[in-house]
Amino acid sequence: DGSYPVGVSPCEGVIMRLKADFFLRADPQLRAAAQTFAEDADAFARDFGLSYHKLTHSGLTRCGLSGYG
Repeated sequence: DGSYPVGVSPCEGVIMRLKADFFLRADPQLRAAAQTFAEDADAFARDFGLSYHKLTHSGLTRCGLSGYG
């Protein structure tokens, strides 16, 4: 039926990799950034927060969407 006992994962020990993971290793600039973030969780949290805010607020003005509010 596809169900598993509580606390047991069907993927235990399986490592999933995305294409992006391979690019992080292949590109020297991306690899350096990934290494920095792997070593400094505070730097990752800071930069992620700034980027997320910029992404989610792109095109917004104080009164709403640009040109619509």
